Amino acid sequence: MAYIKNLVSYIPNKIVSLEHFVGKGKFDTSEYTRLSSQGYHSIAVDNTTSLEMISDVLNQLFYEKQVNPSNIRYLILTYQLYSFPFEVEMLNELKNRFKLKNCKAFSVREQHCSTLLMGIEVANTLLETHPHEKNHFHPEAIVISVGKSVLPENRFDGVFITGDSSVAIHLSTENKGHEIIAIKNITDTRTISTSRPRGGPRWDISYMVNMVSIIKDVLMKSDIKIEDIKKVIPNNAPTEMWTYLANLIKIPVKDFFIEGREILGHYFMSDIALNFEYCLEKNLLSEGYFILLGLGSEGAAGCILCKFRQDK
Repeated sequence: MAYIKNLVSYIPNKIVSLEHFVGKGKFDTSEYTRLSSQGYHSIAVDNTTSLEMISDVLNQLFYEKQVNPSNIRYLILTYQLYSFPFEVEMLNELKNRFKLKNCKAFSVREQHCSTLLMGIEVANTLLETHPHEKNHFHPEAIVISVGKSVLPENRFDGVFITGDSSVAIHLSTENKGHEIIAIKNITDTRTISTSRPRGGPRWDISYMVNMVSIIKDVLMKSDIKIEDIKKVIPNNAPTEMWTYLANLIKIPVKDFFIEGREILGHYFMSDIALNFEYCLEKNLLSEGYFILLGLGSEGAAGCILCKFRQDK
């Protein structure tokens, strides 16, 4: 398995009240009231393009973190369809701009809030199966998440309203960093509502069944008990979902980092990485195991079991 060596992010400095979006698309006063009551008050939005946001996080990796571009063998871009115009050749542009000459690029999309975790699984699999190189014993990969709504009305999906962001996760097979122990991603289309009432796809007990299933799978695969998990870092779904899940898997809800919903807001598939970064900066993780957990609309779900190391 790979190791998470570096994590960097970009969020615009400009903070916009949710009230600003009332009347754009299907986001009306009642939706504003509903989200405000759940702890959402503002999101970060500006005119920075997706390409500029991604370039910012790659600059952080290559110049501030001193990651060598020539060591990157895989670049995985995770996003939703409306994050940038069709005419933008994003992957080729990034490879050329940052001189990623030894790199193959792929995209993973439409897994909603768990797309980043699927991207990490793809990167991890590619690194594990990468052919031996005589002069490069530790192949590296970068997984990028970008969230941007080209059209303002696309910010509201019926459940959340999203801000602009980009994150980059640097992975390597070198034994240094936070170790990935096991990964499980699924998409169960049985959770999709046929009527699609206002408020987005109906979430029901099958979402929770899937979440319990993938958590049990990664724990069983690793011979680790749920009691060994120090922290669960999910995306910023409604708090009641994580409270319900905590009861199902029989761990205290305080072991879930659910504060990201109010501290950061919602940034689609970047949520998990932003929450992870916040936990690292605030020293909320301790030696031992933690879980990155994604619950996405349309039945997507992902779980990554990791081992935290202070000496990374």
